[in-house]
Amino acid sequence: MVRALLNGLVGSLALTAAHQLLRRFVSDAPRLDNLGMESIEKVYAAVGKEPPSDGVLFKNALVSDIVGNALFYSQVGSRGGAGTIAKGVSLGLTMGAGASTLPALLGMSKDNSQKSTRQAAMTIGLYVLGGIAAACAAQCCSKSE
Repeated sequence: MVRALLNGLVGSLALTAAHQLLRRFVSDAPRLDNLGMESIEKVYAAVGKEPPSDGVLFKNALVSDIVGNALFYSQVGSRGGAGTIAKGVSLGLTMGAGASTLPALLGMSKDNSQKSTRQAAMTIGLYVLGGIAAACAAQCCSKSE
């Protein structure tokens, strides 16, 4: 279980690092950080509280994204094998499709992950990258035993 969580963390960190780089160099890159902050603001509003300041809000969104994505990617498992990469891709496609379609359905801004077809494709690609990274971590760990 610990190894599966570590594999998930590798995937989550790969996704986060790739997103941070992409948003700095590509003008229409997905803004998953803004999506996370908007989600947190909605939770605060739902319970009638004032959300934290922008800096704290960003850090909270970043930490919650890393933890949540690590838990999700941990489903890739702790052992490598023939289907591990396919499982990572499948997890990434599932999460990416959700991130690029659900926000608008939940009353959130489309501008963060589905403003254009290109942005939606980049969103899905980032999550697939995270799934592949988690699967590669599982493959590497299983070979060392």
